[in-house]
Amino acid sequence: MKRILSLGFIIIALGFFYFSQNNKSKKELSVKPSEKVEKNEIDQHSNIFKLTQKGKKKFKEKLSKEISESDILNNVLDFSIPVEKIITDENSKKILKKHINQAIPEILDCLPTLCGAERTQDGLISESGSLAHESIERYLELIIELQKKNEGDFLTDDTIIEIASIENSNIQKLIVEIVGNDISDQHFSRPFLDKFNGEALSKLVQLISLISKKQSIEILKDSLEKNNSYNIIELAKGLKDLNYTKDEVENLAPHICHLKNIETEKHNYLMAKMYFNKKATSLNFEIDWVSTCP
Repeated sequence: MKRILSLGFIIIALGFFYFSQNNKSKKELSVKPSEKVEKNEIDQHSNIFKLTQKGKKKFKEKLSKEISESDILNNVLDFSIPVEKIITDENSKKILKKHINQAIPEILDCLPTLCGAERTQDGLISESGSLAHESIERYLELIIELQKKNEGDFLTDDTIIEIASIENSNIQKLIVEIVGNDISDQHFSRPFLDKFNGEALSKLVQLISLISKKQSIEILKDSLEKNNSYNIIELAKGLKDLNYTKDEVENLAPHICHLKNIETEKHNYLMAKMYFNKKATSLNFEIDWVSTCP
């Protein structure tokens, strides 16, 4: 009997010990992961901050003292500040114009080396998305804001062409917007147009069409014939924003036929054809593709 009671007490004691340990483990599991996540998040933000500060320091080292120590540059590199807020009484239009005309050429000079950025250490995502590229974007946005205040003539034609050569879609779209505010015959030339890709190229053709529809159609024909399939699709997509007639659209359609005859480009032909069809529908007609692209 005593043995049975002793055995019972042992079982109860073991059960209590198991329950208390199990409950303790559950509490630890419910607390520790969140503590670890929070600590990891703090460490991650700290690392990003350090990388950003390090990247900015390296970037500034590639620029002249006058530019690198400027409050204007600090504001440009502070992405929490909207560009329109950089235009203040202290940063007058005249001061900003002088700064921009010096800063952009300096950045362009060091851009081939990404102005000191390193892929692994500075968190660089791609060679078209470095801090140098982002700073050019911010300066271009600042120019657009100043243009709204009737302050133009910031960039020389040579600088515009050099910036347009940068393979960065945001930069190219911003340059097109700047050019659109003061477009000239030079912007109709093939060497200039060839700098642009995708949506930026399509937008540039739209701007040209506002000045000379005939010239825009000739540019579009040439671009549809000679450009890569990505640009051809973007140009076809942009037809919706062009004030072309039924005859003008029909005359443009044959210039995508070359895609149909290349096995690897047939899907791009169908995509471009779809955008042509959408434009035709908006003009209440259908393109006869059997005779257009036999």
